[in-house]
Amino acid sequence: MPVTRRKVLLSGLAVGGGLVVAAALRPSQDVPRAEARLGREDARMLTTWLRIGHDDSVMVVVPYCEMGQGVFTALPMLAAEELGADFSRVSVMHAPAAPEFVSGQVLLTFLEQGSGYTPGNLTRRPLRAVSRRASRLFDVMFTGASTTVRNGWVTFREAGAAARTLLIAEAAARWQVPEEECDSRDGRIWHAASERSLRFGELVDGAAARRAPARPVLRDPAEFRLIGRSLPRLDIPDKTAGRAEFGGDVRPPGLKHAALATAAYPDARLVDFDAQTTREMPGVHAVIPLEDAVAVVADSWWEARRAAQALTVRFRAADGAVADTAAAEQRIRDALDSGRRSRRLRRGDPKAALADAARRLEAEYIVPHLAHACMEPMNATAWVHDGRCELWIPTQAPMRARSEAARVSGVRARDVAVHTTLLGGGFGRRAEIDVVSQAVAIAREVPYPVQLLWDREQDLQRGFYRPLVICRMQGGVDERGMPVAWTQVFNADNQSVDLMPYAVPNALAQRVRVDDALPWGWWRSVDHSQHAFFTESMIDELAALGGQDPVALRRALLPADSRLQGVLERVAEASNWGGSLPSGHGRGVAISACFGSYIAQVAEVSIGPEGRLRVHRIDCALDCGQMVNPDTVRAQVEGGILFGLSAALREEITLRDGAVVQANFDGYPLLGLAESPEIHVHLLTSREPPGGVGEPPTPPVAPAVANALYAASGRRVRRLPFSAVGLA
Repeated sequence: MPVTRRKVLLSGLAVGGGLVVAAALRPSQDVPRAEARLGREDARMLTTWLRIGHDDSVMVVVPYCEMGQGVFTALPMLAAEELGADFSRVSVMHAPAAPEFVSGQVLLTFLEQGSGYTPGNLTRRPLRAVSRRASRLFDVMFTGASTTVRNGWVTFREAGAAARTLLIAEAAARWQVPEEECDSRDGRIWHAASERSLRFGELVDGAAARRAPARPVLRDPAEFRLIGRSLPRLDIPDKTAGRAEFGGDVRPPGLKHAALATAAYPDARLVDFDAQTTREMPGVHAVIPLEDAVAVVADSWWEARRAAQALTVRFRAADGAVADTAAAEQRIRDALDSGRRSRRLRRGDPKAALADAARRLEAEYIVPHLAHACMEPMNATAWVHDGRCELWIPTQAPMRARSEAARVSGVRARDVAVHTTLLGGGFGRRAEIDVVSQAVAIAREVPYPVQLLWDREQDLQRGFYRPLVICRMQGGVDERGMPVAWTQVFNADNQSVDLMPYAVPNALAQRVRVDDALPWGWWRSVDHSQHAFFTESMIDELAALGGQDPVALRRALLPADSRLQGVLERVAEASNWGGSLPSGHGRGVAISACFGSYIAQVAEVSIGPEGRLRVHRIDCALDCGQMVNPDTVRAQVEGGILFGLSAALREEITLRDGAVVQANFDGYPLLGLAESPEIHVHLLTSREPPGGVGEPPTPPVAPAVANALYAASGRRVRRLPFSAVGLA
């Protein structure tokens, strides 16, 4: 596989008795800076970093967070594959939050759709340089949007290949044989002709003195020994034994705990408070007013929470706050009626085609505000002392957290140390920095470290939410039942999805900007979760309007050799599409192309005697390109499906009197084990570069279930969740 010239700058040196190899989209002067930051014992480097010790151990430092998606195993697998390491000797750690460790690769992946960039593309060196500079300027050190393995596919392999090249060069020189006759395997360099071998640890000192190759040669995929295998994950043993450190597990010396008194409505501002009784409660050390809350610091979190609940606090709602969900929906409808529209898709003459269509339909689809509801509530631990700030936090954006901590504490950014812990769920919520602002503001007022932990009520009522979106659609079919016209208009502050994969000859999609009633935030699969529901429901309605089989119609409207066609065919076969079902059951299909992957799902549902929807089975076919660890891919697909199903069935954030109504899981119920369907995952083999896995399984779930409901009962659901129309 070809590699870029400037994407990987590798250097080796002896550090603490080992070889350090780094690969990064950055100038070579960052190598000593990174080394200085990590220190002699740990060493350094950005997107790919390997330290090989005299004991043959291999440490991989990665600038992405581990939040259950398995990147702390997948990325070391990439490096170890090329290195030829013994994977049992491989370990992993977070890269520090510092400019030396910021890569332009994340931005490049986000730009992939618009720029034509794909992993391994060598023609965009100027784009890479601009992306690197922009990433540093805007603190783009980010985990999300299913980009991590896509980002690391080439760079992590290149780091391993460079280290292998250095070790082979040293071994060949000692044996006085051509380098081409040597290879690496199981933590050793081998010379097959003489049957000699040397351990990595025996070679590192000499290898460190050699010049690393600018363009290391990657292994042919036919040689892979690790990539494509379901290896045990590196993070699981510590998690199952209780040794893993999440944000709430951090315990620096002298730690105190903080809880908040907050309002239940967004963007509230503190007016005044009475803390006389609170200050006298057991364990309380301080009461600290913030812009949007009052913090109580105590010996334990429960003491802090009880004291915070005893506060008398008055807040002021933000100007222009929306009173309730009905008002928020009406504001959107008014904008759809008369607001300024921007065109997102134009093909043919949809107005004329609609007028000439043999049959037409109109539909309005609505998806609600949604919370992230991470298992681990929002938290951060901060310590401001001696002109420095230390921050321990489960975050998807360490550099953004670093900048915010510097701003609030008043210290220089280079004097902020961010310790990224494991994340108990992220889903986009932990890309935000509100909890950082609060924790550092509290820590600034006291001489000891403070751990701020939100309760579940604050997590649900003070979040950043998936937006409320309404989409109005029109469609028409000809005498043969084939779609000839398609229009849609929807509200969105920002929309980047490919709106329609189908070859409808006349189509128009327009967007209207409307201020959301709640703070907007990334939610798993971002706007794909909304637009897959709109698109896949509408194409199903057109199939029914034209008397077409839903799978057959999709098949006819997709390119014959497309990857979407491939997953559609696979899931139709696996689910026995068209086969017999028990009375009252129905199947529904939905497809999606997002985050570099292609996915199709078929749901089987029924309506029980009490009119309740039951999802019995979901088949899912996924083409995510080359898989690194298939077992992790399968787990991510299963989790993404359940995440999407939970949201589709009954999750909804609503407003009343300007406040968020849902305060805990009694009002925001998640999917239970007894409600979970059978899930059958069908992974397509591919040599294409890796696509995303964490996000793509979520978008097709809701439309597949809605379409199955129609097949079972003849009832169309155009509003989520299903509980809003009495079905769940």
